Amino acid sequence: MENKNIYLGKLNKDKCYVNDGKYGYFLTCDKKNYKIPEWLSHEKMDLATAEKFIAYKDKMGKLYSCNSDIEKAENSTKQSSEEEKDDDEVSTEEEHTEIDLTKTKK
Repeated sequence: MENKNIYLGKLNKDKCYVNDGKYGYFLTCDKKNYKIPEWLSHEKMDLATAEKFIAYKDKMGKLYSCNSDIEKAENSTKQSSEEEKDDDEVSTEEEHTEIDLTKTKK
């Protein structure tokens, strides 16, 4: 099998490569992989472009992780409020069944 890695150079003391993988081209730098979108030509990828691309992907990743933390907090708040509502509904249902039982006894 032919090695399809293209060495770009060193970025922050780490080697950067453009690789041809099963699902398309990707960039490897600092033991991390970054998928290269189809609209960005892998043939024209150089070290400067790779540096900008990695900075963009890392920034978007941090932004997304911050949003997911906010969403997790919102979901946990929603779940706790739903559990409280469920507890209230159960207690009112129990009261109704007690009332219904007393009515049938009379």
